[in-house]
Amino acid sequence: MPVQEPKPSNADPFLPVQPVIPGVPVRASHAQRQTATSGTAITTPKSSEFSAPLWPVYLFVATVVLFTIVLRVQVSAERAAAEGGDT
Repeated sequence: MPVQEPKPSNADPFLPVQPVIPGVPVRASHAQRQTATSGTAITTPKSSEFSAPLWPVYLFVATVVLFTIVLRVQVSAERAAAEGGDT
């Protein structure tokens, strides 16, 4: 059975009509949110407020940790060589 897409109510090419996907909950569109401010409020889930991926932060932290470990190993090796502790 084909999925019926909603009829475009707005001819603005920069605000396309979102497709209807079975199993995915429908969120309020921008126009519906603007009209809802006059009376009833449409609440959005808290998870949609901050949905930026955190992988750049994790990559930066991992790079700093790895750099610190390598630097400490090199410094300790140079100190051991300066003290004559080579075996």
